[in-house]
Amino acid sequence: IGMATTAKYSAMPRLANAQINILLIPIAFGLAATGETFATILGMLLITFLKVMKDTACRIQDDTIAAREQAAKAEYMASYDQLTGLANRRQFEEALSAWLKASDFISILYLDLDGFKDVNDAHGHPVGDELLVQVAGRLKAVADPEDSLVSRFGGDEFVILTRSDAVKLANKCLEAFKTPFDLSAATLLIEASIGINSSAMSKDPVELLKNGDIALYSAKKIKHAAYAVFDSAMAEDVERKLLFQGRLRRAIANNEITLHYQPIIDLKSGEIVSAEALARWTDDVLGVVQPDIFIAATEDMGLIDELGGQLLSKACLAAVGWDEHLRVAVNVSPLQFRNPKRLIEDIKKALALSRLPGCRLCIEITEGTMIDDFKGVSATMEEIRALGVTLALDDFGSGYCSLAYLNRIPFDKIKIDRSMMTAAIESKPQQIVIEMVTRIANELDAQVVVEGVENQAEVFKMLSLGVHQAQGYLFGRPAGANDARYRMRQAGKPLQVA
Repeated sequence: IGMATTAKYSAMPRLANAQINILLIPIAFGLAATGETFATILGMLLITFLKVMKDTACRIQDDTIAAREQAAKAEYMASYDQLTGLANRRQFEEALSAWLKASDFISILYLDLDGFKDVNDAHGHPVGDELLVQVAGRLKAVADPEDSLVSRFGGDEFVILTRSDAVKLANKCLEAFKTPFDLSAATLLIEASIGINSSAMSKDPVELLKNGDIALYSAKKIKHAAYAVFDSAMAEDVERKLLFQGRLRRAIANNEITLHYQPIIDLKSGEIVSAEALARWTDDVLGVVQPDIFIAATEDMGLIDELGGQLLSKACLAAVGWDEHLRVAVNVSPLQFRNPKRLIEDIKKALALSRLPGCRLCIEITEGTMIDDFKGVSATMEEIRALGVTLALDDFGSGYCSLAYLNRIPFDKIKIDRSMMTAAIESKPQQIVIEMVTRIANELDAQVVVEGVENQAEVFKMLSLGVHQAQGYLFGRPAGANDARYRMRQAGKPLQVA
C-alpha cells in the first residue's frame, strides 16, 4: 500500500511546484538582470518566495503521504490478523453477512488445534506463533480463494467461510496436518478438530457461528483429528452442559457439596481406626450427581481449589467431634498441587478453624499426581508433613503402580485399589505384589489399607497377604455427618462383620 499511495499523492504537489517555477523563474531573473536596485530586490524576493513555496509543497506532500499511508495501514489492521495475515473476525463477519445475502448455500468450518496450550507451555509463545503462521499457510493452500475465505479469530481458532463442499474441505484440512510442523525449537505433529455448520441450518450469522463452535466442541470429544457436522442434538448437549455447570458453580458458591464418611477398620480387632471423607452432591434440579462426574467438571471449570478448601474444612470440623484417636482422610486433586501455596493455606485454615490436631488429618493423593512434577509435588508434601498431617497413597495398583514411589516418598498409608485386590484372589503374581507392598510398608512404618472389600473371602485373603486395614461395603457404606458421628463413637468396641 505504501508505493501506490506515494505515487498517487506525490504527483500533484510536484506538478503544482513545477508550474509555479516555470511561470515565475524567468520573471525573477529578468527583474534581477535590469540592474535597477528595486527590480533586483523584487527578483530576489520572488526567488525566496519560490524556495518557500517549494519547501511548503514538499511538507504538504510528505504529510499527505504519511496520513494516507497511516489510514491505509489502519484499514488493513482493522481487517487482517497481524500475525498470520489472514482475514480477522471483523472481515469474516462482513463477508459472512454479504455471502448469506448473495448465496443460496454456504458453510463454515470452525477449527482449532489439539494441544496448542501444551506447545506454548513447553516451547514458549514465540514458537506457538510460528506454529500459527504455518497453520495459516497450510489452510490457505487447501482452501480455494475463489470460493473460500480463511480467517483467524484469535488464539488457535481458525474459521473458513466457503461455498464449496465443506466435508471435502474439512478432510483436506485434516490431511494437511498429517505432515509435522518444522519449528525453530522442535518438529511437532499437531492435530486439529473441525466443526462444520451450513446456512441450511440457519441463515442468521450469529447462530451460524455459534452452532459451528458447538460442532467443534463435539468434534473435540472424538479426541483425534476429527470433524463433526452440526445437528440439533449437539445444541441440546451444550444446553445440558451449561445447565450442569451453572448448577455446580452455584452449589460451590453456596457451599452445598457435602461429605459422607466411610469407616476404615482394623481387620484383626474389628475396630474403626479412621474414616475417608467422600464428596456428595444432590441438586434440586439435577438430582444425585456421581462424584467422579462433578469432581471432573469442577477441575475443568477451574473451581477445584475452592471446592477442595471447603471440603477440607468440613472434614476437619466433623472429625473434631469423634474420639480423639480417630483420623479423617481427605482426597486432594492433582490439580490442587499445581497451586501449592493455596493448598497449604487451605490445610492450615481447616486445622485452625476446627482445632483438629494435624496428626488426625490424612491427605490422600493418587499416583498420577506425581507423574508430571515429582520434585514439586514432593516439596509440597514435605510442607504438609511439617504441619503434622499424614499422607496416604490412594488407589495403588489402579494406574501407574510404581513401587519406586513407596521408597522415594515417606507415605504413612498405602491404599490398595479394589481392582488389584480382586485380581489377587485368583492371580499369584498379584498376590506377590501385595505381599511386597506390605513388607515395604512395614519397613517404612506405614499402614496398608485395602479398598472395596465386600465379602469375608476377601478379608481372609488380605489378612493372609499381610494387610491389616480395610474399608468397603462389608463394613459400612458412606454415611452423612450425623450418622458417621454415631458410628465413630462406636470405635472402642469391636465391629461386627456381617
